[in-house]
Amino acid sequence: MLMQYQLDDITRNAVDSVDSAQIADAYIRHWAEDVLFYEKATTDKNQQIETMVEQYRRELYLHNYEEKLVQQRMNKEIQPAEIEAFYEANGDLFLLDVPILQGLLLVVPNGTPDIPKLRRWMAKPMDEIENIEKYAYTYATGYELFTDKWRTGDEVIMHIPLTQQEFVKQLSHNKQIEVSDTAQTYILEVTAVRMAGEKIPLDYAEPAIKNILLKERETAFIRAQKSALYKEADMLFRIKRK
Repeated sequence: MLMQYQLDDITRNAVDSVDSAQIADAYIRHWAEDVLFYEKATTDKNQQIETMVEQYRRELYLHNYEEKLVQQRMNKEIQPAEIEAFYEANGDLFLLDVPILQGLLLVVPNGTPDIPKLRRWMAKPMDEIENIEKYAYTYATGYELFTDKWRTGDEVIMHIPLTQQEFVKQLSHNKQIEVSDTAQTYILEVTAVRMAGEKIPLDYAEPAIKNILLKERETAFIRAQKSALYKEADMLFRIKRK
Protein backbone atom coordinates (compact mmCIF):
# COMPACT_ATOMS: atom_id res chain seq x y z
CA MET A 1 0.00 0.00 0.00
CA LEU A 2 1.27 3.43 -0.93
CA MET A 3 1.30 5.72 2.10
CA GLN A 4 0.90 9.49 2.25
CA TYR A 5 4.23 9.92 4.07
CA GLN A 6 6.00 8.37 1.06
CA LEU A 7 4.49 11.02 -1.23
CA ASP A 8 5.33 13.73 1.27
CA ASP A 9 8.94 12.51 1.25
CA ILE A 10 9.41 12.61 -2.51
CA THR A 11 7.69 15.96 -2.94
CA ARG A 12 9.54 17.65 -0.10
CA ASN A 13 11.87 19.58 -2.44
CA ALA A 14 9.25 20.52 -5.03
CA VAL A 15 9.41 24.08 -6.35
CA ASP A 16 5.64 24.73 -6.10
CA SER A 17 2.29 22.92 -5.93
CA VAL A 18 2.27 22.19 -9.69
CA ASP A 19 5.75 20.68 -9.49
CA SER A 20 4.70 18.71 -6.40
CA ALA A 21 1.65 17.29 -8.18
CA GLN A 22 3.73 16.25 -11.20
CA ILE A 23 6.31 14.52 -9.03
CA ALA A 24 3.58 12.75 -7.05
CA ASP A 25 1.73 11.64 -10.21
CA ALA A 26 4.92 10.21 -11.72
CA TYR A 27 5.73 8.36 -8.52
CA ILE A 28 2.19 6.95 -8.18
CA ARG A 29 2.24 5.75 -11.79
CA HIS A 30 5.62 4.07 -11.34
CA TRP A 31 4.43 2.46 -8.09
CA ALA A 32 1.20 1.24 -9.70
CA GLU A 33 3.04 -0.19 -12.71
CA ASP A 34 5.34 -2.14 -10.40
CA VAL A 35 2.39 -3.49 -8.36
CA LEU A 36 0.46 -4.56 -11.47
CA PHE A 37 3.53 -6.13 -13.05
CA TYR A 38 4.28 -8.04 -9.85
CA GLU A 39 0.70 -9.32 -9.65
CA LYS A 40 0.96 -10.49 -13.24
CA ALA A 41 4.31 -12.16 -12.59
CA THR A 42 2.94 -14.07 -9.59
CA THR A 43 -0.25 -15.31 -11.29
CA ASP A 44 1.42 -18.67 -11.86
CA LYS A 45 3.21 -19.75 -8.73
CA ASN A 46 6.78 -20.91 -9.29
CA GLN A 47 7.58 -23.52 -6.66
CA GLN A 48 11.33 -23.06 -7.04
CA ILE A 49 11.03 -19.32 -6.34
CA GLU A 50 8.67 -19.94 -3.42
CA THR A 51 11.18 -22.38 -1.93
CA MET A 52 14.04 -19.91 -2.39
CA VAL A 53 12.01 -17.08 -0.82
CA GLU A 54 11.05 -19.24 2.15
CA GLN A 55 14.65 -20.38 2.61
CA TYR A 56 15.89 -16.78 2.47
CA ARG A 57 13.20 -15.70 4.95
CA ARG A 58 14.21 -18.52 7.31
CA GLU A 59 17.90 -17.56 7.05
CA LEU A 60 17.12 -13.90 7.77
CA TYR A 61 15.20 -14.82 10.92
CA LEU A 62 17.92 -17.20 12.08
CA HIS A 63 20.68 -14.68 11.42
CA ASN A 64 18.79 -11.93 13.23
CA TYR A 65 18.08 -14.16 16.24
CA GLU A 66 21.68 -15.38 16.41
CA GLU A 67 22.97 -11.79 16.33
CA LYS A 68 20.63 -10.85 19.20
CA LEU A 69 21.78 -13.81 21.28
CA VAL A 70 25.44 -13.00 20.67
CA GLN A 71 24.98 -9.31 21.52
CA GLN A 72 22.92 -9.96 24.66
CA ARG A 73 24.42 -13.09 26.15
CA MET A 74 27.84 -13.96 24.78
CA ASN A 75 30.97 -12.85 26.62
CA LYS A 76 33.04 -10.95 24.04
CA GLU A 77 36.04 -10.28 26.27
CA ILE A 78 39.18 -11.94 24.87
CA GLN A 79 41.96 -12.35 27.43
CA PRO A 80 45.61 -11.62 26.51
CA ALA A 81 46.54 -15.19 27.48
CA GLU A 82 44.05 -16.56 24.90
CA ILE A 83 45.55 -14.36 22.19
CA GLU A 84 49.11 -15.37 23.05
CA ALA A 85 48.21 -19.09 23.19
CA PHE A 86 46.58 -18.95 19.76
CA TYR A 87 49.55 -17.02 18.37
CA GLU A 88 52.06 -19.57 19.69
CA ALA A 89 50.01 -22.56 18.53
CA ASN A 90 49.44 -21.25 15.00
CA GLY A 91 52.76 -19.79 13.97
CA ASP A 92 52.33 -20.80 10.32
CA LEU A 93 49.33 -18.47 10.06
CA PHE A 94 51.38 -15.45 11.01
CA LEU A 95 54.14 -15.09 8.44
CA LEU A 96 54.63 -11.75 6.72
CA ASP A 97 54.09 -11.31 3.00
CA VAL A 98 55.69 -7.86 3.07
CA PRO A 99 58.15 -6.11 5.42
CA ILE A 100 56.78 -4.03 8.28
CA LEU A 101 58.63 -1.51 10.40
CA GLN A 102 58.50 1.02 13.20
CA GLY A 103 60.46 4.25 13.31
CA LEU A 104 60.32 7.89 12.33
CA LEU A 105 60.60 9.73 9.03
CA LEU A 106 61.75 13.30 8.60
CA VAL A 107 61.80 15.21 5.29
CA VAL A 108 63.72 18.48 4.99
CA PRO A 109 64.66 20.78 2.09
CA ASN A 110 68.12 20.22 0.65
CA GLY A 111 70.65 22.54 2.30
CA THR A 112 68.88 22.55 5.67
CA PRO A 113 71.49 23.19 8.42
CA ASP A 114 72.73 20.71 11.02
CA ILE A 115 71.84 17.53 9.11
CA PRO A 116 74.75 15.61 10.76
CA LYS A 117 73.36 16.56 14.17
CA LEU A 118 69.87 15.44 13.07
CA ARG A 119 71.25 12.06 11.97
CA ARG A 120 72.78 11.54 15.44
CA TRP A 121 69.54 12.50 17.16
CA MET A 122 67.48 10.19 14.98
CA ALA A 123 69.80 7.30 15.81
CA LYS A 124 68.56 7.65 19.43
CA PRO A 125 64.96 8.76 18.90
CA MET A 126 63.65 8.05 22.39
CA ASP A 127 66.50 9.95 24.05
CA GLU A 128 66.49 12.85 21.58
CA ILE A 129 62.80 13.14 20.74
CA GLU A 130 62.58 16.71 22.05
CA ASN A 131 65.46 17.87 19.82
CA ILE A 132 64.05 15.97 16.83
CA GLU A 133 60.62 17.53 17.21
CA LYS A 134 62.03 21.04 17.60
CA TYR A 135 64.10 20.51 14.47
CA ALA A 136 61.06 19.12 12.61
CA TYR A 137 58.94 22.09 13.67
CA THR A 138 61.61 24.51 12.42
CA TYR A 139 62.68 22.91 9.14
CA ALA A 140 60.72 19.81 8.14
CA THR A 141 58.30 19.61 5.23
CA GLY A 142 57.27 16.16 6.41
CA TYR A 143 57.48 14.34 9.74
CA GLU A 144 55.97 11.14 11.08
CA LEU A 145 56.72 9.37 14.34
CA PHE A 146 55.57 5.73 14.36
CA THR A 147 57.84 4.10 16.91
CA ASP A 148 54.81 2.56 18.65
CA LYS A 149 52.91 1.31 15.61
CA TRP A 150 53.77 -0.90 12.65
CA ARG A 151 53.72 0.36 9.06
CA THR A 152 54.05 -1.78 5.95
CA GLY A 153 56.98 -1.07 3.68
CA ASP A 154 54.52 0.02 0.96
CA GLU A 155 53.01 2.63 3.30
CA VAL A 156 56.43 4.08 4.08
CA ILE A 157 57.86 4.23 0.54
CA MET A 158 54.88 6.28 -0.56
CA HIS A 159 56.79 9.13 1.13
CA ILE A 160 60.32 8.25 0.01
CA PRO A 161 61.76 8.41 -3.56
CA LEU A 162 62.83 4.74 -3.64
CA THR A 163 61.55 1.78 -5.58
CA GLN A 164 60.18 -1.14 -3.58
CA GLN A 165 63.24 -3.24 -4.48
CA GLU A 166 65.66 -0.49 -3.44
CA PHE A 167 63.77 0.07 -0.19
CA VAL A 168 63.72 -3.62 0.77
CA LYS A 169 67.46 -3.88 0.08
CA GLN A 170 68.18 -0.83 2.26
CA LEU A 171 65.85 -2.10 4.96
CA SER A 172 67.75 -5.39 5.11
CA HIS A 173 71.09 -3.71 5.84
CA ASN A 174 70.55 -0.25 7.32
CA LYS A 175 68.96 1.07 10.46
CA GLN A 176 68.98 4.62 9.10
CA ILE A 177 68.02 5.17 5.48
CA GLU A 178 68.77 8.49 3.81
CA VAL A 179 67.99 9.50 0.24
CA SER A 180 67.68 12.81 -1.59
CA ASP A 181 66.00 14.06 -4.74
CA THR A 182 66.44 17.45 -6.41
CA ALA A 183 64.55 19.28 -3.70
CA GLN A 184 64.51 17.34 -0.43
CA THR A 185 66.35 14.93 1.85
CA TYR A 186 64.48 12.02 3.39
CA ILE A 187 65.80 10.43 6.58
CA LEU A 188 64.13 7.30 7.93
CA GLU A 189 65.23 5.86 11.26
CA VAL A 190 64.08 2.23 11.65
CA THR A 191 63.59 1.28 15.30
CA ALA A 192 62.12 -2.17 14.59
CA VAL A 193 61.67 -4.25 11.45
CA ARG A 194 60.30 -7.62 10.36
CA MET A 195 61.06 -8.78 6.84
CA ALA A 196 58.81 -10.79 4.52
CA GLY A 197 58.79 -14.44 5.59
CA GLU A 198 59.36 -13.63 9.27
CA LYS A 199 56.74 -14.14 11.95
CA ILE A 200 54.28 -11.29 12.43
CA PRO A 201 54.76 -9.55 15.82
CA LEU A 202 52.09 -10.41 18.34
CA ASP A 203 50.84 -6.83 18.73
CA TYR A 204 50.46 -6.54 14.93
CA ALA A 205 48.60 -9.86 14.73
CA GLU A 206 46.39 -9.19 17.77
CA PRO A 207 43.35 -7.64 15.97
CA ALA A 208 43.18 -10.55 13.51
CA ILE A 209 43.55 -13.11 16.31
CA LYS A 210 40.76 -11.45 18.30
CA ASN A 211 38.45 -11.71 15.29
CA ILE A 212 39.30 -15.40 14.81
CA LEU A 213 38.74 -16.19 18.49
CA LEU A 214 35.46 -14.28 18.58
CA LYS A 215 34.21 -16.15 15.50
CA GLU A 216 35.16 -19.48 17.09
CA ARG A 217 33.47 -18.49 20.34
CA GLU A 218 30.37 -17.32 18.49
CA THR A 219 30.12 -20.63 16.61
CA ALA A 220 30.46 -22.62 19.83
CA PHE A 221 28.00 -20.32 21.62
CA ILE A 222 25.28 -20.70 18.95
CA ARG A 223 25.85 -24.46 18.87
CA ALA A 224 25.39 -24.58 22.66
CA GLN A 225 22.22 -22.46 22.45
CA LYS A 226 20.73 -24.80 19.86
CA SER A 227 21.65 -27.84 21.94
CA ALA A 228 20.10 -26.33 25.07
CA LEU A 229 16.91 -25.48 23.18
CA TYR A 230 16.69 -29.01 21.80
CA LYS A 231 17.16 -30.54 25.26
CA GLU A 232 14.47 -28.26 26.68
CA ALA A 233 12.02 -29.20 23.91
CA ASP A 234 12.85 -32.89 24.31
CA MET A 235 12.24 -32.73 28.06
CA LEU A 236 8.86 -31.04 27.56
CA PHE A 237 7.92 -33.67 24.99
CA ARG A 238 8.80 -36.48 27.40
CA ILE A 239 6.79 -34.85 30.21
CA LYS A 240 3.73 -34.53 27.97
CA ARG A 241 3.97 -38.18 26.98
CA LYS A 242 3.83 -39.34 30.62
